[in-house]
Amino acid sequence: MKDVRCDDLSYTNWELSDDEMGQTVQLFREQRRQMGVEKADEAWFCDPLDDWLACLSGGRDGTGRDGAGRDGTARMGRRRSGTAKPGGGGLSRESVAALAVGMREKLAFRDALIVSLVCPQADRDHLLELGVRPHRPQSVRYLCGVLDDTFRDPGTKPEGDRATRGFSMLTQILASVPENYQAQPLAVLAYMLWWMGDAKAVADAVRALAYDERCTLAAIVLSAVEHGICPAWLDPEHAGNSPEPVAS
Repeated sequence: MKDVRCDDLSYTNWELSDDEMGQTVQLFREQRRQMGVEKADEAWFCDPLDDWLACLSGGRDGTGRDGAGRDGTARMGRRRSGTAKPGGGGLSRESVAALAVGMREKLAFRDALIVSLVCPQADRDHLLELGVRPHRPQSVRYLCGVLDDTFRDPGTKPEGDRATRGFSMLTQILASVPENYQAQPLAVLAYMLWWMGDAKAVADAVRALAYDERCTLAAIVLSAVEHGICPAWLDPEHAGNSPEPVAS
């Protein structure tokens, strides 16, 4: 595999404890019981997604925001005073917790983040729809279409700065959360490194499976590497099918 350099920007490590993450899981599940799954999932994912996309584009300003949504529900990605490093530092503490829990509880959140990494043209509304309502026909068509276009077009290549910021946010999440929340972020990182032609994808996929042997995405990445499957930009003449995320 070709190796594409991707530096870590060393975003803030929030050192989230098992207790704090457990409370976040309870909050996620309680909001689903109280609000219904779809409404609760949208409230949960909306602000962490905004934070993620702002960091991914390099446009985040690190300003503080209130921690509650207009409807009074917890909006885990909203910034609170003192939780973001001024002028940078990657994701907020709340976003790291919300995304780590969200990816473990609902794989569609994970898949939306993958699409944001490999498809710069994917807009925020489509990503939110993918995360919240993945089984709607339009979501399935969109997911298949953008991934197919991205991986079959030899002219579509990773964007260096965007890839670096995505890599740094994933390593920030991994550095901040306990091991039992790391399988899905590791699988996303492995998928991203596979897409970039980085041989370290194998090690991260193996780590993900060590934390959760049911992590299908990590197994897909390992299978793709084993069978020589790669995106079209790496091997235009022999590119195969991309290992697509599997939504919950």
